[in-house]
Amino acid sequence: MKTGIRICTLGRLTIERDGEMAEKFVSTKAMLLFVYLAMHPGEHNRRRLASMLWSETTDEQALKNLRTVLSNLRQQMDDVLFVSHESLAIDPDAVVTVDALEFETGSLHMLSGGSGAPGALKAMQALADLYKGGFLAGTVVRDAADLDEWILEKGQQLESLYMRLLLEIVETAHRQAAYDTGLNVARRLVSLDPLWDVAQRQLMRALTYNNRASEALQQYDRFVTLLHDELDASPDDETTALAEQIRSRAIAPPQSPARSAIVLPDMPFIEPVEDIQIAQRMLNTPQCRLLTAFGISGIGKTALITQLAFQRQELYGDGTFMVSINRDQTARDLPGLIAHALGIEPAGQADHTVLEALVLERLRASHLLLVLDNFEVILPETGFIQRILDESARVQVLVGSQSPLNMFREWLLPLKGLSVPSADDAAPASYEAVRLFELTAQRINPRFSLMDNLASVVRICQLVDGLPLAIVIAAGWTQVVPLQKIIDNIMEGQEFNLPLQQALPAHHQSLEMMLEYTWNTLSPAEQHALTALSIFNFTSDLDEILHICGVELATLAALIQRSLIQKYDDKYRMHQLVWRYTRRKLLYSDQKETLERAYLAYYTRRLAQLYEAQLQPHDIFVSMDALYGNIWHFDWMSRAFQPVYMLSMSRFLMSYWEVAQVEASSAIRRQFELIPQADLPRELGFLLNVQLARLYLLHGYRDSASACLTKIMREHQTDTEWRDLSLFFLICAQVMAPKTLDDDLADSTGIIWLSNIRLARLLLDTRDDDAARVVLGSLLALVESSVQRAGLLAAVAAVAADHADWDGALEGLSAALAELSGVPDSPLALPLQLALMRVTAHLGQQDAFCRHLSSALRLCAALNLPAPLLHVLDFWARTLIDWHEHDLAILVQETADALHAQVASAQWGNLPALGDIVRHVASLSPDCFPLADSRA
Repeated sequence: MKTGIRICTLGRLTIERDGEMAEKFVSTKAMLLFVYLAMHPGEHNRRRLASMLWSETTDEQALKNLRTVLSNLRQQMDDVLFVSHESLAIDPDAVVTVDALEFETGSLHMLSGGSGAPGALKAMQALADLYKGGFLAGTVVRDAADLDEWILEKGQQLESLYMRLLLEIVETAHRQAAYDTGLNVARRLVSLDPLWDVAQRQLMRALTYNNRASEALQQYDRFVTLLHDELDASPDDETTALAEQIRSRAIAPPQSPARSAIVLPDMPFIEPVEDIQIAQRMLNTPQCRLLTAFGISGIGKTALITQLAFQRQELYGDGTFMVSINRDQTARDLPGLIAHALGIEPAGQADHTVLEALVLERLRASHLLLVLDNFEVILPETGFIQRILDESARVQVLVGSQSPLNMFREWLLPLKGLSVPSADDAAPASYEAVRLFELTAQRINPRFSLMDNLASVVRICQLVDGLPLAIVIAAGWTQVVPLQKIIDNIMEGQEFNLPLQQALPAHHQSLEMMLEYTWNTLSPAEQHALTALSIFNFTSDLDEILHICGVELATLAALIQRSLIQKYDDKYRMHQLVWRYTRRKLLYSDQKETLERAYLAYYTRRLAQLYEAQLQPHDIFVSMDALYGNIWHFDWMSRAFQPVYMLSMSRFLMSYWEVAQVEASSAIRRQFELIPQADLPRELGFLLNVQLARLYLLHGYRDSASACLTKIMREHQTDTEWRDLSLFFLICAQVMAPKTLDDDLADSTGIIWLSNIRLARLLLDTRDDDAARVVLGSLLALVESSVQRAGLLAAVAAVAADHADWDGALEGLSAALAELSGVPDSPLALPLQLALMRVTAHLGQQDAFCRHLSSALRLCAALNLPAPLLHVLDFWARTLIDWHEHDLAILVQETADALHAQVASAQWGNLPALGDIVRHVASLSPDCFPLADSRA
């Protein structure tokens, strides 16, 4: 098996042997000697080679150096070298290839007439791709004038050949109507020598042939400036004449040799480069008989398939033919439309069956590209397309449609719009969407400057998600209104017509009409699903879509096929314009209430699962980071439901805000401050004040936190979750003592106290209750204040109650109350008495319940608290019902109702003594409710 050696000299010098890089050369001159021998087959005199390589030394030293180099070469290339006493050569049978020789030989062949052969354009492009840089670029030689001269001369020869080859590629591409290829190569040519008139003319022609005459004239203006600045010269007469031809529209692309019915639209067009390249690759695959480019209305389907057909027309011996299906046509009209495009004229009146037969007969013998636009109009009818594919082996079908045809042979190209820069992109002007905006704006407003308006243009392109039609519509208004007004209109979803373009189809004359047209093509299930999916501002995952929105997989697949929903890895997002449109639909949809409840239930379950997994807090917060964009997203919800959602989520998120989102916590506190407390259920009113107290403490507002706790004790006392109550008691221990340990953090005990308080809150939030009990126990050892100890004991008891450990809860709450025995009229005593009422009610301890009830009523009177009194009476009544004391419960409820009426009419001060009320109610049924007078 012969050794294969590949030498690359165009660009960085490399030598490969059997696919492995040869790197053990003793010097650069050793590599250059091998390159020289490979590029000049035959024997070479050793003295002459030594003199060329070391021209600045004596002959004796040069020969000595040559022997050293040869020794090194023979270690790596002995099997391909012939070495004698007098000469050197490379074995003519050895497989040694040099890119420079391939490039030179192939280019000379093409330039001497080979460019007219079939497939020559691709062959020339392959040759041009070989030229990755100048000959032996970057290679430095010393003491070798002859070698340096050879490298320089060969480099100049190859560079000149490369430029001649590029010129030939451009001209051949234009003859074959491959205008995108011509444009790309013309740009490459100009980059080599921007001062060369010939290259500039080729680029101007290429731009014009691509319907970008305005860019061609801009290129000419830049060339004029460049010549003046660099050479103090002007373009030659031929270049100036070409500019005038372009300006007067007197230049047209050469006629393609193949028959074509494709006409490019006379409007700005920016190629979506990635889509074009993918489509070309697919269409070049022999197995691809049917390619469907699909996407939402305005995504550029018609422009894309027209460009593709125009660029590829020379590949089909019988031409390319385009059929556009109108909105009022059906599948029965399709054979007649194709017949008309092919020039088939049936005798007399022919029905669709006869037309089908005529069209199929013609296509069987044809090699052509059939382009069908707006195919969504006649979906799902695809029977005639299937017959074309079955009976016409040399026909390729290119379809533009809002959704795929769902045929077995179909290849799919989903369109996503033009590329859009991010807000912080370093070169936003180079993106396709921005370039289209600039071209469109300058077409009607020649004084429009992209650089002066770049930030606004980028914002518009982002808002419309690179949708070409939306960009054209927006840019069409630059002559009339400021860009900021255009941005506002897009964001507000206002009707936005395309000015002075009534010739376009009605559904392409405004964004609203375009979206309405798309909406009306959806099934009721798809409309329902799309409206539901608009609740997500950011991306969503499949689990969220299925369980919150209730979307069926088949419906989701249909929306993805329509490009209304786009899938990125394992996430889904909606096109921004569609999202704004469907979000407005959501405002008036009867789905909202169901979605609100499903949203709350879903994220409650997801976050609860995080805690149930018993992860470390850090891991919980990392998971929350991934979910947070959707969790803390409720602007779509009704105003009445938003507080319910916010507070319910805060049970899981508060520690996350305190630890991982400290910077955002101020904004969250302001959101909570705006919640109208009067409209909240009692349980959520309690929770709101607990969470506000925590946020105030986080920001150092102790007085505000204390006010929240006082509000709880004056207004919200029963019907709250035990876990919320445990946090309340813990915050009380921190805030409501006469002097707290964290008032002086310079003291080490104070630092330990505060850090453990925060740790206890974190553990309670993350449901690590065993660890929380340990920390609360350690806090008890730090404090002497009765109020602080009572709060800590009550927090532990509430945790026990949350786990239905009623005996443990009773013991802890009783101990907490005992701590307050020496603190007269402590406001903390009332929530403790109420908590004890709840625990003793669960345990069925009626005497104990009555005792704590009496104390609670007495405290309400002493502290002048009407709201807690109402809650106490209500709870008393409900407990009596649970104990089957219905008659007494009715009396208590009547008393509560009367009390409520008096409180509502501001007659609180005229009420009889609370003890009298209790004695009166109890005396009605002493056996059922044994309250001693002394207790009352």
